[in-house]
Amino acid sequence: MKAINLKIGKNKILMLLIATLLSGMTIVGKPVSAASTLFEAPLVVDASLTPGSTFYINLTVADVEHLWGFQFALWYNTTVLTAMGYESYAPFTLHMPLEINDESGHIGAASTMLYGEPVGFSTIDPAPVARVDFVADSEGISALHFDRDYTQLASVSGLPIPFITEDGCFSNIALQAHDIAVTEVVASPTTVTIGEHVVIEATVLNQGTESETFDVTAKYDNNEIETKTVTNLVLGRSKTLSFSWITDGVIPGSYTIEILASTVEGEVNTGNNRFTDGNITVMLPLQPPVASMTWEPQTPYVGEYVTFDASSSYDPDGNILRYYWHFGDNTPPVEETDPITMHVFKSAGTYGVWLQVVDDDGLGSSVTTTLTVLPGFAIKLTSPLDYFWRERVKVRLSVLVTEADSGKPVSDATVTMRIYDPNGNLWVSDAMVEKLVGTGIYEWESSDTIEKLQLLKGVYLVHVQVSRGGSPAASDILEFHIDPPAEGLSDVPLYYLILPAIASAAVVVTLLLRRTRGKGEKHSRIIRSMTYP
Repeated sequence: MKAINLKIGKNKILMLLIATLLSGMTIVGKPVSAASTLFEAPLVVDASLTPGSTFYINLTVADVEHLWGFQFALWYNTTVLTAMGYESYAPFTLHMPLEINDESGHIGAASTMLYGEPVGFSTIDPAPVARVDFVADSEGISALHFDRDYTQLASVSGLPIPFITEDGCFSNIALQAHDIAVTEVVASPTTVTIGEHVVIEATVLNQGTESETFDVTAKYDNNEIETKTVTNLVLGRSKTLSFSWITDGVIPGSYTIEILASTVEGEVNTGNNRFTDGNITVMLPLQPPVASMTWEPQTPYVGEYVTFDASSSYDPDGNILRYYWHFGDNTPPVEETDPITMHVFKSAGTYGVWLQVVDDDGLGSSVTTTLTVLPGFAIKLTSPLDYFWRERVKVRLSVLVTEADSGKPVSDATVTMRIYDPNGNLWVSDAMVEKLVGTGIYEWESSDTIEKLQLLKGVYLVHVQVSRGGSPAASDILEFHIDPPAEGLSDVPLYYLILPAIASAAVVVTLLLRRTRGKGEKHSRIIRSMTYP
């Protein structure tokens, strides 16, 4: 039979209540403090309702005051019945959209009184408030079971009315004297971690003609959870029992829930005393990730790139998704999806570096470490900047190494240098030595003179690198010159360059001799000895 499928929400009746209150009506009544009101479905046992027969059932309320509206969901066996329609009785004349789903086997509806109703409906004896129409599809038995999650009663005061439900039953076959059936089992949640609770609700139905007292046991994979006793369950009535499974000590895995009703005396049909539900998955408790980090260099300098690596962090039961870095130097925090990041500290000091890792379950952990940043270096060339071409002196270099922020001389550094000739070729690579400890002045000299080394004229570039502890910390490019004594005379022989100086010296000597008391001949010898041929 075709299913009618019009949606009804869980809180439709509450929406109507709000609308009523906004209408400005005067309301009376008081909330019911105990669940004394009964909302009931009937027992229908009629062998004449053969397949194809139509019939209806009345839903009744009893012991209620100031009822303004109701909502319900009723479940049935789709192999035996098909719901066809719904109608409420006066004074509940306003209806919300109807839902009938014959695939899942439920009908849902809601009805209220007119807006502005000040008194509501009251009754002590059972009174019908609605009817549900069915057609019998086959011979059999069907429970008529209220879904308590969607069934509500509301008063004219806008408050819910506490109530209890009494399920009904339909049968068009001859009933046995004794027949207990487990008709429904619902377990929630279906996935838990060790130690969490699973709530199991089981519905049992007396399909026999005699009242019965029996036990109902909940199990997981043949392990007993709990046993409860049902007392004097009458013909056609059902009862829903709630069991709590505490999963402490349960081995992680997948488990099947089973409900078993004990066999009553004289019961022949015992196949329906057992009901197996779906699987419950029990997992280890979610475990947070473990944060860990390394960095290089271990003792960085101001201005030096520091590489932070959180690759050693891990998540025991998942994956790390985010890395949050705080470097403790008042710079903004950094969020990364990659475990590696880089940072530069701009001043010396001790910093607390904090790392937080967050996994795919939203759990996080953090770790903090202390990092010392050393001052940076300042490098200054203190040696001569110019040499003469073919000069008979060695090339000497000296650099002053100080702490960049304080200017204090640095004596424990490793200073290396490379000198490149005017053609850009590497001439020499060597270490510089602090000869006078405590001065921060590091020196170097060439192995021989400029003349013997036949150094080219021009600009020489010196690349100086300063490190401490093996890590490059600072470097600079300095320069010195090897030039001729004057522009344009680079190719003149050396003795031509010194002739003017010798001549000038001869003149000075002559003047001095004229002032002496010596003989003229002696003067002449001296003058001739100073004269170039």
